[in-house]
Amino acid sequence: MPKPNFFHELKRRNVYKVAIAYVIVAWLIMQIGAIVLPAIKAPDWVMQALLFFLAIGFPIALILAWAFEMSPEGMIRTTSVEAEQNLYPDDKKKPLTSKVAIGVLLLALVGQFVYNKYWSSNSSDPSTIENADTLAIDKSIAVLPFADMSPDKDQEYFCDGISEEIINALAQIPDLKVSSRTSVFQFRGAAKDIKSIAETLGVATILEGSIRKSQNRIRVTAQLINAADGFHLWSQTYEREMEDIFAIQDELSKSIVGALQVHITSTSGSLVKKQTANMVVYNLYLEGRYFWNKRSGEGLQKSLDLFNKAVDADPLYALAYVGVADAYNMLSTYGHIDPLEGYPKARAAALKALELDNTSGQAYAALAYPQMFYDFDWDAAEQSFQKAISLSPNYASAYQWHFLLLQALGKQDEAYSELTKALELDPLSLVGHYLFALHFNKTGDYDKAIEWAEKALEMEPNFYQTHSAVYFLLLTWRPEFGF
Repeated sequence: MPKPNFFHELKRRNVYKVAIAYVIVAWLIMQIGAIVLPAIKAPDWVMQALLFFLAIGFPIALILAWAFEMSPEGMIRTTSVEAEQNLYPDDKKKPLTSKVAIGVLLLALVGQFVYNKYWSSNSSDPSTIENADTLAIDKSIAVLPFADMSPDKDQEYFCDGISEEIINALAQIPDLKVSSRTSVFQFRGAAKDIKSIAETLGVATILEGSIRKSQNRIRVTAQLINAADGFHLWSQTYEREMEDIFAIQDELSKSIVGALQVHITSTSGSLVKKQTANMVVYNLYLEGRYFWNKRSGEGLQKSLDLFNKAVDADPLYALAYVGVADAYNMLSTYGHIDPLEGYPKARAAALKALELDNTSGQAYAALAYPQMFYDFDWDAAEQSFQKAISLSPNYASAYQWHFLLLQALGKQDEAYSELTKALELDPLSLVGHYLFALHFNKTGDYDKAIEWAEKALEMEPNFYQTHSAVYFLLLTWRPEFGF
């Protein structure tokens, strides 16, 4: 009998079948790993190790297929052509095990493809759902403060800062409703379930996660949850060097956008800019925001010191100048420093931020504030607010401050519209409730003014601005109190 060629021998020894079966099984294992590993918060290297071992196992499987085969007596060394002819007599046909296995695996592969293509995608595509109205809120999200999983539990400011940075990144997208930091951070450590939090904030999805920071390594774990049923829409774990924190934020934000099927209008497609390469400076900025958000005199002054340190260390860091402007604006507004000193410094810092980055909505809002309260340049302030809102359509503070300008100009209907938008983005804002009390006092609807003031006092009995609003309400509504 003529000696078979090499390729015929590969076929006879079932090497082709084993190669196909191995590739299919490896692909299925990788698909399962991509789903299971993020869910159990496995580090990135586990998936990389799995891929490495599967790659190493491929040539080993081919060698074993060449050397061994299945027979009626079990696993034996591969026989010669002549021996094979007598190995399977008529009453013992050659087993079909390998063919059946390959068929089953191919069927599973096709089945998964059909599921992903026509079933899974359709089930989450709003265009395929009959009741489209129920999905009107699907393009909405609240980013809860990330939990500090660091060994010393001393990175709360950093976790808060990353959460706020993601909120700011998502806030740039006009088609996505993003709940404001002020509201979502009230749920830090709350015993409420996801569905209750989403109902309170008026959103359909919740992003929660944790951060573990150790020396120069950072691990960020995040899950996007559908509040209606509690199922994960997406989850991921990032384990990188600290220098990659901006890339992590950008990847995370884009993944959320992709999961919610929201279109990004940015020409670059990037949501997070790396404005500084100095991680010490970035930490100073995040810590500054942490204290600025406390809104106390001590906290605002601490934030100003931290922002100034960031500016000194990196004079090209635009966000640090925005922080300086915000700190001076609030210190002046709340009477902690002389407004004649604070507002000009806020304006200078905001202009410097815009010189470095003219796409910052926060910088335009920070500039509009002194233009309104110090320069009394209504036209300039209006232009700055319009620019801020167009660049950051989910920045609640811009709407609140714009309300003050419109109210001062006597445009009550427009002012009400801006304040309504602000409260949609920040439904638990004390300032928003206080401003509604002022609005209805201005329009003469004193019952509603008192109602909004009482809501604010229920949320925070010690919020002094609400008490002052109630006092002036009583002076207006009940003349016997004076004036």
